[in-house]
Amino acid sequence: MNALFLGLGSIGQRHLRNLHYIDKSIKFFAIRKKFFTPLLTNKNQAIKGNIKKKYKLTYFNSLESLKKTKTNIDMAFICTPSNFHVDEAIWLVKNNINIFVEKPLGSSLKNVSKLKKLLMSKNKIKHMMGYQFFELTFRR
Repeated sequence: MNALFLGLGSIGQRHLRNLHYIDKSIKFFAIRKKFFTPLLTNKNQAIKGNIKKKYKLTYFNSLESLKKTKTNIDMAFICTPSNFHVDEAIWLVKNNINIFVEKPLGSSLKNVSKLKKLLMSKNKIKHMMGYQFFELTFRR
């Protein structure tokens, strides 16, 4: 099984850690343009290490460059800034890739109807929107 991650900030890494924990046989791919976020712990603390090596990630710099390699992707996690979510989801669904979209769906209603129609026409594509809940501890 091949999983694609769009965005590897704290939320993307949380999904990546969870999926890696569940099934070590999954091959991981990522679209990564910016490399600001270091490898993070479960508590989102930066640690020494290389996320690419730790999860044996294959990086692509765009969806189009991924498509050119003809790599079969089974599922994608959209964890980029919310203004990109809908357009990325549309591209993935058009390419028959199951999607998980991190909330919110988008920063506007632009292309939401287009995504809805596309999902309805591709009834075999699994899709979900959600978020990873984490506990905050406050000290007095």
